[in-house]
Amino acid sequence: MHKAIADELARLQQDGTLTAAQRAEVERRLALALAPPDRRGRFAAVVAVLGAVLVAAGLLYLVGYHWDRLGKPTQLTLVFGIWALVHVAGFRSTVAPGNHPRFGVALTALGVLCFGGAIGLVAQIYHLESRYPNAVLAWWVVNVPVLLWSRTRAVQVVVTAIFLVWVPWHIVVWFDELPGWRWTWMPINFGLLAGGLAALFAGLAAATAGTRFATFRGPWSGLAWVLALLAPFLLGFHELWDDVRPGPPDVAATAGLLAQVAPWVFPTVALTIGTIGAAVAIARGRSRDASSFGVIIGSAVLLCLAAALVPAVMPLLANLLLLGLLVLLAWLGSHRDHPGLSVLAIVAFAIVVFARYIEYLWDKLAGAFAFLGLGALLLLLGWALERQLRQHRARRREVHP
Repeated sequence: MHKAIADELARLQQDGTLTAAQRAEVERRLALALAPPDRRGRFAAVVAVLGAVLVAAGLLYLVGYHWDRLGKPTQLTLVFGIWALVHVAGFRSTVAPGNHPRFGVALTALGVLCFGGAIGLVAQIYHLESRYPNAVLAWWVVNVPVLLWSRTRAVQVVVTAIFLVWVPWHIVVWFDELPGWRWTWMPINFGLLAGGLAALFAGLAAATAGTRFATFRGPWSGLAWVLALLAPFLLGFHELWDDVRPGPPDVAATAGLLAQVAPWVFPTVALTIGTIGAAVAIARGRSRDASSFGVIIGSAVLLCLAAALVPAVMPLLANLLLLGLLVLLAWLGSHRDHPGLSVLAIVAFAIVVFARYIEYLWDKLAGAFAFLGLGALLLLLGWALERQLRQHRARRREVHP
């Protein structure tokens, strides 16, 4: 790419479009714009975050070892004093005076982790119990403003991970209390949940693109694609649907309406928020971001409707949808210069092939012919695509010899 740019600038100078001084200034600007990333800075940030995690573990161990010898006022002072001190140190390092931003981000991430420990210690001091994981919910809610203030990916990863811990945990406890609930339905509902969460993070990624929160787009976009592939993968297992009839999961008549709609609440809420986020992106003129994320939201809606109305065809539909998403992901990775998406598509395809081989074709000779046929088809497709690419390059050389 650098050589092609230099050759084009030389042609522009020969044509008189650029003077020598203008060419030098363009080359200087391009050198700054195309400079390689600061890998040493990234390494320093990773080291600082790892150190923050170890310090958090050490503080919890040190306080816990002497915990029984301390009174309640001392315990509370230690818990919230350390938490506040870490956040103040992170703010001083990042913003005021801001001389060590990466170190400050690590301290802020440490403060986010420390608040979870503070909740647990307070619950131990006052013997508080809760069947639902409300402590994890409080941990997440309190740190959302920290995420919006810091606008850093390290804090984003921690806060998002806390949210992804709370949602499945809450659902498991909720389902466990439903009369007539069958645990064999859990993979189905986790598949629907994965689709809903994929739509949620896709909408968030689309809504944050082009704003001051644009740094959140990459991780949420990648997570949305992973969850979008996970949903049809889980719902594509045939044996999950053997005893499922149309409509929401069949529960005891005494369970009432809440028990019937409970498995659908989280996917519905996530789908709604994700759709709103994508609509916001379209309204701001970010249709390119919203288009690919619209596919994720549409696939989640399709899976929910099919699970409720035509569960008999769900295995076939889910596998066809998964194959389509993998092809789309590979296309986006190659045409939008996102090699990570192509790698994700290849890894996910290998996992799907292995899983379906175990499920359907482990002891059947026909499986060998199915794999050979599909492999030959993909090889032929790869050959055709490479031939098309060579023809495209030849045409470009004719235009720009």
